[in-house]
Formats: sequence, C-alpha cells, structure tokens
Amino acid sequence: MSKIKILLVQNAPKIRQKEQNLQDVKSMLDKHEGENFDLIILPELFAVGWHPDSFVENAESLDNSQTLNLLKSTAKRFNSNIIGGSYILKEIDGTLRNACPFISRTGELVAHYYKVHLFSHFLYNEGKDLTSGTNGLLVESDIGKIGISICYDIRFPELFRAYAYEGADLLVEVAAWPKYRQNHWETLTKARAIENQSFMISVSQSGHIMDEEWNLGHSMVVAPYGEVLCQTSFEACTKVIEIDLNEAKKLKKDFPILKDRKALPYNVKKVYA
Repeated sequence: MSKIKILLVQNAPKIRQKEQNLQDVKSMLDKHEGENFDLIILPELFAVGWHPDSFVENAESLDNSQTLNLLKSTAKRFNSNIIGGSYILKEIDGTLRNACPFISRTGELVAHYYKVHLFSHFLYNEGKDLTSGTNGLLVESDIGKIGISICYDIRFPELFRAYAYEGADLLVEVAAWPKYRQNHWETLTKARAIENQSFMISVSQSGHIMDEEWNLGHSMVVAPYGEVLCQTSFEACTKVIEIDLNEAKKLKKDFPILKDRKALPYNVKKVYA
C-alpha cells in the first residue's frame, strides 16, 4: 500500500476533565461516521491535557484504561490503525510512563512507545513522576514502517535518524506544544522530514492549558522535500489528508543522501586562537 488516508484529530483538552475531554474527542470523530481511514493520529495526552502536577492522578493501568478503550473502539469503528497520542500508563510495578499506544485496525494494542526525552524546564518537571523510555519504536504496519515520537523528542534528531536507517516510511510526532514556540515547531517538523527524506506528521493539542499558557495546535503534514502539505489552525479541528508513501521511496532512490553519512562518533579537533 502506498497511498494512505489519514485523519488528524487536534483537540483542546482541559486539565483534570478527562470525561469531558473524551466526550469531545468522540464528538469530533462522529463527524466522520461512515468513513474509513488507514491511520488516525491524536495528540499527546489528549484525554487529560499536559501538566506534570496532574500526571499521578491521571495514571491508567492496562486493564482499566478509558483512553485505551476509546482508541480500541475507534480503530474498529473506522477500520483504521491508530497512533493514540499518549496517556499516563501505570505499569504493574508502579512505574509511570508517558506512553503512546499503537492500535491495529482490529482494535488490538500492538505496542507502546515510551517518551524518551522528558521535558523538565521552565518550572515544569515531567521527569518528577515519570520514567523515560530507553528506545524508539518502529511499527511495521499494513501501511508501512512508522517511527513514533512524543513532543520534546522532536528536538533530538538522533531518534529520527535511527528510524530512517531502519527504513521508516513515515515519521509521526504527537505533542502538546506551547503556542509561543510556534517557529520551533514548524522548523523542527520540516527539518526532520528533509534530513530523513520522509513524510513527517506532527499533531499537537490546541487550546488553553492554564494561567497564560496555551497549546499551539497547528498540526502539520510535511513531505520529504519539506513542502507543507497541510497545516491546521489554532482551533480544535479534524483534518483528512491523503499521501503517497512512494514519493519518499523514490526520493531516497534518486537522491540517496543517507548513504553519504559518515559513521559516528565524529572526532572534533580543538584549536586555540
């Protein structure tokens, strides 16, 4: 399969209002009743909003997760694979993770990607209660190979380069990105697409966080050469787009830049002037 139909779901969750947030997402999906998709993507922590002070109280176990239940039923409803944004997963040993689930078309949980780079700056400490992941996740699905990342991960190109060397057809970023760093969001999304010669899809929450903090929205789909194929607004919305993954395959064949990369580590020569 080369041409795939994708649904981006950009919601505006409110902190500590899980029931309402889940209902809002259901309502957004209702507008697409009767459609089929190859992939549905939601933002990071779409059911609870992003704020470290609320992570512990919003943790969900595998056998009792409202978030997973919604994602599984949605996959079957639309016959679609789902990259389920993320939720706070409480593992059997009590470890908490910012976890992105991949759900198959049949509603089965295939795997989780655990956020590797936890954001702990500007008075926020995501690592206070959460444990970081230690590896990436490349899903070999019926639509191709998909590399997954969460929010702050986008600033670390090594993860995406690892996906590229594993043959990723599509790179996906789910996020709760702040409005005042829009330039970073757009630049980094384009850069990850261009340097890895891959489609790059970044989906962020929108809406108010708290106090003077707002999420950006502006979810993006960028082609391998860096063209922005679509970009949403600040408001909560859904967006349907079709892409042809063969475009990335052809570019890698015609212009194989990854073959020219020198093996790490690079030796740095220091001089004094």
